[in-house]
Amino acid sequence: MPYKNYEEGLRKNRERKRQRIQYAKDNSLCIQCMQPIEEDRQGKATCKPCTDKRVKQITEDRAFFKQMGICPRCRKNKLEGSEKTCVECKAKQAEYAAKIRADEEGHRHYLNICSQWDKKHRAELEEQGLCNRCGKRNADDGYKTCSWCRAKRRVYNQSRTAQTGTTKQRRIDNGLCIWCENPIKEGYKVCEKHYQMNVEKAHKVDRSNMTRFQLSNRK
Repeated sequence: MPYKNYEEGLRKNRERKRQRIQYAKDNSLCIQCMQPIEEDRQGKATCKPCTDKRVKQITEDRAFFKQMGICPRCRKNKLEGSEKTCVECKAKQAEYAAKIRADEEGHRHYLNICSQWDKKHRAELEEQGLCNRCGKRNADDGYKTCSWCRAKRRVYNQSRTAQTGTTKQRRIDNGLCIWCENPIKEGYKVCEKHYQMNVEKAHKVDRSNMTRFQLSNRK
């Protein structure tokens, strides 16, 4: 029976898709191929073959749009120079990041997800013998990175060290916290905020060391 209008058809299709996805999740099935998800991927929405296929497709699409000089994120605006995304998409990403940072709990959750993904991604590259930074060249013997990425990192570290040293000395000379522009806490080189952060960090280290000590004594 044909639908009365286009909107009704879309609504019906969305509802069927939602039910299909929910059924797949409830039965540990891949939402793409509806095959059982591997045991080591329980909790994921797709199986490894479908995930790899999707990642490959996304990578190829991004390369295609960049080659055509079009933003691979929105796929409509032109790229200028060596940009990876257009100005409009950068602005949207910056606005989203600002909202995340404003929510302290959400920010921690976001950083945790990024950290987990980064560790997993690096481990996968290392298993393939690739540089865990660029993923384009083979890692050198005895290293996890290629010589090109290490050289690039050295240049960055040198410039960063020079810049940080200059900034830190300027703040010390002006009686400001070495980590920010706030006035220092009396008798210290940091402000009240960073003083408390360092104290809390020290307490966490002490608790961690105590836990390891207690566990070692149980053996």
